[in-house]
Amino acid sequence: MRTATGWLTVDNGEALYAPHTSVGMAAPPSRTVMTVANGLLAKQGLRRARRNGTTAHLHHLAAGVRPGA
Repeated sequence: MRTATGWLTVDNGEALYAPHTSVGMAAPPSRTVMTVANGLLAKQGLRRARRNGTTAHLHHLAAGVRPGA
């Protein structure tokens, strides 16, 4: 996967993209390693969201409760 950032200019119907930063990422060759790593990262993110109150806030939003109400 590659991600590039830069400037896009359009002049007289012609578009010109000038990239200035490019980063890349490749999945590990083992699907098992990738699956385990993704699961661990997801578990860590869920724990962090529970700890800082994000999950409770999302439950309130889903129920239609406004913050502070």
